Amino acid sequence: MQDVSFFTRLSSYSPRAGRNPREDFFTEALAWLLNNEPNLAIAYAQHMWSLSAESADRPIEPLPEVATIEVETQVVANEGRPDMVMRGYAADEDGRTRRSKTPAWIMAFEHKLDAGEGTRQLHRYACYLCTEAGGRSDPIPHMLVYITRYHNPNSDNPPDLGAPFQPLRWRDVYNFLTSWDGSVQEQNKLYFSELIKFMEEQDMAPVTGFSPFQLATIGEINKTLVLMDECMSGLAWEAFLNVPPQGCDRNNPGGHLYTYGYFGYGKKLDQEAKLRLYIGFGLQEEEEYPRSHKGYPELFLTIESDLKKADRQKHYDWIKELPMETTGWRSIDDSPTLACVHTSLANYTSHGEHQIDQIQNWFAGHLRRLSIYIKAHPVPL
Repeated sequence: MQDVSFFTRLSSYSPRAGRNPREDFFTEALAWLLNNEPNLAIAYAQHMWSLSAESADRPIEPLPEVATIEVETQVVANEGRPDMVMRGYAADEDGRTRRSKTPAWIMAFEHKLDAGEGTRQLHRYACYLCTEAGGRSDPIPHMLVYITRYHNPNSDNPPDLGAPFQPLRWRDVYNFLTSWDGSVQEQNKLYFSELIKFMEEQDMAPVTGFSPFQLATIGEINKTLVLMDECMSGLAWEAFLNVPPQGCDRNNPGGHLYTYGYFGYGKKLDQEAKLRLYIGFGLQEEEEYPRSHKGYPELFLTIESDLKKADRQKHYDWIKELPMETTGWRSIDDSPTLACVHTSLANYTSHGEHQIDQIQNWFAGHLRRLSIYIKAHPVPL
């Protein structure tokens, strides 16, 4: 989508219900810049490739030189929908570039701000990338780049994906853009600076230190977590245990706090644990349940499928019978998260000494209605 205006580029982004638009919004903005600044796009791809060489700690052939780069977003494939794909094309002997021919290299990008990794998402995208690169026998240079806001465990223990893989953080992209020594076309200079400013506002720039507010609240972290756990006790925990099949181990509610940004519990809804129910507090922005009030955790319940996309239809069909309007649940299309219900902790700040009781009642009410539904509509095997 080269040579179109920035606003036309953004018009190609169609927000979906329940999704936080910032990840896709920024992807479209970055893609427009790369498509309209060819020198920057080539430098960006070469930089990613050089980082992969540094991570591998071994000599890697340099990225083939190209005459032009094509940048696509939200590429639809059987394996999913990579956020961005870059293809480099070499010029013919006559100096012309024909994009219908095989590219000289290809890179796929997955961009994350707060949302966690989807079910086997990286493996699916690696499979797509290998296919696009020409198979595994004699492929063109290719790489999967996974960019997150916070530290990603994949940086320490990269998964075996069968394709070159480079985990990065947004601060690495920010550092590249702010230190790039090339020149931006005059008509794009304001856009370039605004994109960098956007990254700073979204905490995508390098972290410089604690704010006074963060320092003042550190001592309350443990107490806050204890209070959250209390909100999931009593009537809430009893209702959670009674959701068929009955029972659940009360494991560490903070087990997914760092990686996925939520504090809570999960239980299987079928014998193979392919369908799971989660209850808790979302501390980071999530695509499925964006925060109702900025700065406050989100109370949530979600039902998630662990089946591959091609096999997930039976779970979609099952959840469609849930009376969404009367229960408060909301279905989510084309996502491992089939349905969710959520509200902000800010809605309970005025309840005083009854605050915890009211939150327990909120959890318990939704869980009881879910139990009634599952008893009437058994989970498909």
